[in-house]
Amino acid sequence: MRQVDATTLRPGTRLPLALYTRQGVKLLSGGTTLTEAMCRMISQSKWGDLFLAASASDLQQAALLRLVDPAPIGTRAPMDVVTAGGVLAVEAGQYVESHHADAYELGAFLGTPEKEDQRLRAARMKLADQCVADLAGEWKRLPLRIRPAPTPAWASSRAAYGPHLADWPDESKLAEFRGERVRRFRRAFARILSGLPVTVGEISLLVSELIHLQRTHPERFTQLALLAPRGEDYLPEHCYAVACLGVAIAARLQWSDDAIRLAGMTGLLADVGMGLVPADLRISGRPLSEMEINRVRRHPTFSVVMLDAVEGLPEDVRHAAYQHHERENGSGYPCGLRGGAIADIAKVVAVADAFAAAAARRRYRSAKRPYEAIEEIIMQASAGVFEKRCVRALVESAGLFPVGSHVMLSNNTPAVVVGVQPDSIDRPIVRVVQRTSVGPTMGLTVHLADFARNELWISQPIDPPSDLMVIA
Repeated sequence: MRQVDATTLRPGTRLPLALYTRQGVKLLSGGTTLTEAMCRMISQSKWGDLFLAASASDLQQAALLRLVDPAPIGTRAPMDVVTAGGVLAVEAGQYVESHHADAYELGAFLGTPEKEDQRLRAARMKLADQCVADLAGEWKRLPLRIRPAPTPAWASSRAAYGPHLADWPDESKLAEFRGERVRRFRRAFARILSGLPVTVGEISLLVSELIHLQRTHPERFTQLALLAPRGEDYLPEHCYAVACLGVAIAARLQWSDDAIRLAGMTGLLADVGMGLVPADLRISGRPLSEMEINRVRRHPTFSVVMLDAVEGLPEDVRHAAYQHHERENGSGYPCGLRGGAIADIAKVVAVADAFAAAAARRRYRSAKRPYEAIEEIIMQASAGVFEKRCVRALVESAGLFPVGSHVMLSNNTPAVVVGVQPDSIDRPIVRVVQRTSVGPTMGLTVHLADFARNELWISQPIDPPSDLMVIA
């Protein structure tokens, strides 16, 4: 570790180590080649002492920072605290969430008692923008379009529609399976939020498993995103759901396994930057101020910078993560791009992310009916917000009455949708809800596609009984 004078930094210099402020906040990663704009921002921002170090732990060993116990989950942080990798994950006055606590378990440090003021925060954000801008040249060399594979994954799995149903986990095992995978991703999420190294293999293994499950159980695969109970840890839970849906959509688009894997990895990682957005902005039901909206809309930039921690990550993933809030009609952010300029992977993840968010319960509102959530996405596609072929692939994967929907059959029998028939989106697999002396329970499984259309059909979506478990 060594101290550096900001005025001596020159364009073209390649940083041998990461550049930190006196407070332990990482400004630039090791290996960054300084540009003229970066040097100007650093010299003009007056951060004070700057240091080249491998991690914030180096500054702590030099007695510049002190190791502290972070504030408990659910309480407000009394002061700015940085992670072992130099990320200012929670600022003074913000609520500490579970993903922050995970990151702080890997090391939490305090520097000088002064809180980072708005001017320095703005300068740090502009420096992050410059890092992303410097990637633009590399991103221009990446292909935006993905062509269908000669033998699509979904086609080779058609024979699995019936024989493997018994192998799909039951209610309790599905919840256990999903929960364990979310915990695995949560550990990786914590390291990324900390600015500590993560191998791409940890992420790829989770996605490869999803690809296998989608191939062998296409009719029930989206249960992982839509039915399995979700814990309170919103961000890792949401990321896993988006990855599931991204894999399902990409498979229906006939992409190769390699391309599907990129979509799944982007689904997992696109929102890691949301970990730096305060909860009262991220999931608020109140109108946000222009400044607050701007902070939320910066999370794609945060994600790109934070994904430096994932060693071996394909650049296609960071590019798509940056674009996943762009929209076909130019109404998205951060760049207001239109359809042709948006990567196909980003388009898939955009649809998966929007549907997962619409179908999930929030602190300020109940979950929408799955049918209402899919209807909302279809309407947005019709309005030019999302690409229609991606939305069509979502509907084919999750159903017109998506997995998890409570419906009334034409014979006045309530049922729960537990599987889809991709080529008959309005003829899903359902489980009948039976009324007993102890309350509603799940009954027989019915494949509506086995009946003539005028014999049995879904008449309308309904609200679920409050005392019924929705997993089948």
